[in-house]
Amino acid sequence: MGHFLICFPQAIIIIFLQSKVISREMIDSALDLGGGALFILRTIVFPQLKAALFSAFAICFLTSFDDFTISYFLAGSNLTISVFLYSLKRIHPFINAVGLLISVFVLLIFILAQLFQRGAD
Repeated sequence: MGHFLICFPQAIIIIFLQSKVISREMIDSALDLGGGALFILRTIVFPQLKAALFSAFAICFLTSFDDFTISYFLAGSNLTISVFLYSLKRIHPFINAVGLLISVFVLLIFILAQLFQRGAD
């Protein structure tokens, strides 16, 4: 729930701002030509929101994955990835390599999000 409270507003802002760009004339034209709500959603709305949905997912995933303090306090008896890695930090030196791989993974997600956003524009 804590991750949701942090990520949800960010996702809503990203998706809402992109939805303001959707042309109302295209939706009205599709309705005039007999398109149903599901058809309009699938062919007009979703393709225009695809980049925003991917960006919102990437930001929410990375924020949730990276926020150790929320994971630590909300995990309780459950063991999350970030808490597990933190607990192994002093025992196994290979955790530094795992941390590097996670950082590279996060960087790749950001690069993919940027390329995906440029492709949508």
